[in-house]
Amino acid sequence: MGEIIITDGVGKGRTEKSAFDSALWQAGIANYNLLELSSVLPDNSDIVIQRRKIREGFEHGYRMYAVLSHAIAIKRGESAYAGIGWIQDKNTKGGLFVEHHGKSDDEVKGLIIDSLEDMRGYRTGNYGNIEYKIAGIRCEEIPACALVAAVFKVEGWE
Repeated sequence: MGEIIITDGVGKGRTEKSAFDSALWQAGIANYNLLELSSVLPDNSDIVIQRRKIREGFEHGYRMYAVLSHAIAIKRGESAYAGIGWIQDKNTKGGLFVEHHGKSDDEVKGLIIDSLEDMRGYRTGNYGNIEYKIAGIRCEEIPACALVAAVFKVEGWE
């Protein structure tokens, strides 16, 4: 498969949509048409955690295949957390993603761990440790969004 980039961002906006777009911008994936994937890593996947950089004028409107987790907080004092967790088979480097959101880092981490432990329990494979990336933000005045994405591939429309 190759590299799968784990990126994250948080953002604020006067509307839920603009808060979401702000988080996409910070994660470096705002100018793409997102096609959400389910949560299976192909064999030979290399996970790289790095925030993508927006490349103005490049790939604008291209398709981006990604697993996406996001959460929005709209009430003052409310928090939004989003996360993606994964496990990989030590031999094939294939595996599983799971995406969750909640009101705290601990809540999202717990959901990720519980889900992946259950999911690997009925699969064969030599799975390694559970890993995860979580982002969070608190709503102060205007809607706030936390987002984590696992980017598989970008392609044009030609």
